[in-house]
Amino acid sequence: MVTIPIGTKTFGGIKTIESTPLITQFFMIGYVPIIPIKSFYLLHEYEVERGLLSHKQEMRIINLKNISFISVGFAYLRAFFIISAFFSIAYLLTGQGSSQNILIPIALFILSVTIIFFSYKLGQQISITEKTIRKAACSSIGLAIDPAIIEEEIARNISHLLDLELKRNGCNDWKLLLEEIAQNTSFFKIRKNEKYSINIKNLLLVKIRAAIGCKEIKLSKALDLIQELLVEDISNQEK
Repeated sequence: MVTIPIGTKTFGGIKTIESTPLITQFFMIGYVPIIPIKSFYLLHEYEVERGLLSHKQEMRIINLKNISFISVGFAYLRAFFIISAFFSIAYLLTGQGSSQNILIPIALFILSVTIIFFSYKLGQQISITEKTIRKAACSSIGLAIDPAIIEEEIARNISHLLDLELKRNGCNDWKLLLEEIAQNTSFFKIRKNEKYSINIKNLLLVKIRAAIGCKEIKLSKALDLIQELLVEDISNQEK
């Protein structure tokens, strides 16, 4: 008797930075994603138990506030064409139809494999802004995440941690520092200015994102401008 596995599984891995992908957990039937449950940053996954027919894995994750529709879209896309490729191969192996009819399943198999391949390539495309934010977070707190889109309580804890790190680096009032940057953007761009070292810039960028994530501050045009300045300067220094 064939048993069809039913349970939960992760699909739709995208935007991997420093070995940390954004991924979605689904309710699945037969390893086919059916209903998305939650999206999260997958920090680490390790096997804790394994048998002949089954295995169990534990994950360290940071949940997102909302389900990532991009991740969900890639999960469904990949599942559809994996199934399509499977049925194409099954049709060819069973030898159904004449030799003239095998061209369609062969073409469908090639198309499916090609789309699956490029879906993994496209899934890793990430904007310079998001890449810079997540690399700054990895440098500052050891987690390649964007604190603005994670669960509010976790973002608040990260925000408190960054307050301590900023004070340890000589910044006692990060909001005052934001005002200084907004008033004098040219001075901010002077790289030799120790007040705006790369470490402070990384911490400040991640602090802004964490503060947004825990609703400590609200988005505004001035804040957007400061984030753009920080992203541009940090990304330029990394080149």
